[in-house]
Amino acid sequence: KKVHMFLLALILVMIVFLTSCAKLGNYKILGIDVVGNVGKISYITLRYLNPLNQSVSDVPVKVELFDETQNEWKEVSDALTGQKIFQTDEMGNITFSILPKTAGIYKFRLLNIADITSMPVEFSVNVGGVTWGFLIWLAADNDLEPYSYLDLEEMRTQNPDVFIMVMHDKYSNSNGNDSLMLLDENGEFKEIKTFGMDINSGSLEFLKEILEDFYAFNMEKSGLIIWNHGNSWVDDSNFNLAVGYDFTKQDALTTKEIGGALEYVNSEYGRTLDFIGFDACNMGTIEIAYELRNCAKYFVASAFTEPAFGWDYTFLSALNHDSGIYDLARDIIDSYFEFYEWLGYTGELSLGAYDLSKIQDIAYEISKLSNELTESMSMDENLRSSIINEYYPQLLQYYSCQDCMQMIDILDFLNVLCKNVDDLNLLDIRNNLLNVVFEDFIVYKRMYTSYFWNTGLGLFLPNNLDTYQQRLDDMLELEFYKDTSWKNFLESLLIQ
Repeated sequence: KKVHMFLLALILVMIVFLTSCAKLGNYKILGIDVVGNVGKISYITLRYLNPLNQSVSDVPVKVELFDETQNEWKEVSDALTGQKIFQTDEMGNITFSILPKTAGIYKFRLLNIADITSMPVEFSVNVGGVTWGFLIWLAADNDLEPYSYLDLEEMRTQNPDVFIMVMHDKYSNSNGNDSLMLLDENGEFKEIKTFGMDINSGSLEFLKEILEDFYAFNMEKSGLIIWNHGNSWVDDSNFNLAVGYDFTKQDALTTKEIGGALEYVNSEYGRTLDFIGFDACNMGTIEIAYELRNCAKYFVASAFTEPAFGWDYTFLSALNHDSGIYDLARDIIDSYFEFYEWLGYTGELSLGAYDLSKIQDIAYEISKLSNELTESMSMDENLRSSIINEYYPQLLQYYSCQDCMQMIDILDFLNVLCKNVDDLNLLDIRNNLLNVVFEDFIVYKRMYTSYFWNTGLGLFLPNNLDTYQQRLDDMLELEFYKDTSWKNFLESLLIQ
């Protein structure tokens, strides 16, 4: 009987001891998912266990992150919901989301709010870096909104080497609020910021704001894609047309505004975009490339109008850690052409990628051509008439305004001149331009056109004075016309 009493007392002591251990904090966690990627919303699932390895259910806990710069623990909010207190479920699990901005090992700890005697349980999350980051300016507050949802589907990817941020401005309130979105680890878009009022996707200041949000993430290479209607630089002086049309706000981004926003943010963050692309009509021009030469390293755009479906964004899934600018350009352009081949599209198409460090050389050769032609026209009265009446109708035309053709291709123009004008200097300029264009300037380009001699970029060359005068204010907004003599040539050609 004494033995039985002794054993019973021993059992009671053990129960009290184990309970004390639990209260002293010998809790643990089982990490079900403890990895993440920069720029991807990752879901961290943990199982909370007591010292007997039993799940602890229905317990309020909070999560803290160790801030190495401040050398202190800071409370963590769920990246999507803002929630700070989490309740373990019947299995003892909690799940919360994080949105890492830099790669590295993040040190967290879990605290049991219900048991203040328990010790925090620490755990780590290994966050991998990202190679390519993209800000996609989905300016769909216009009649292209239905196509924006098709492109969002194409953008969905679980590619760990790609970080995608989308600013989505919508036309119809029935489709929800305008928002800033990121992909999560499952390839689903999640809103990280919503705007209670209609945003203005044609606003310079708003573009700056979102670029700052984008640059807060650490990525090896970065790109900005502006999605919308495009109008080249035509009507830039009116500040209501160019690219990124916002029908509700009656605004759009001008070439000058885009350049200004990028120069400001690049300066603030000490970096330059690796590329800027325009999924929009007619944005592939020499003038726009020149305007953006200090804002990005590479430029991707179409000189022709684009079909409403625009780019095929499945190229995002093809990128990997080793993908450079040539790989990106090839994937964007090939997927674009393959999509329209699949659709059976028979119209003219163009899409090219260009090294903006070489645009200064292109501008220099264009100035040489301008000076040569201006001088030649002063000595030969018939040359002006021949250019307008004979050569102009032969030229590749990228862009038309009503019945007035405006954008030609400089290589095509030079080729027509060299075939018809006996001038060795023109041949010299053409050969120099050919060397720069095909050896250095063009990274990758495809076109559906019958014209062989082309850069894939337009240049303003009207055949009448009225069109020139209509666009003069727009021209004066652009650095190309301040830094080159092309404007002087146009005046010599059109003003008699």
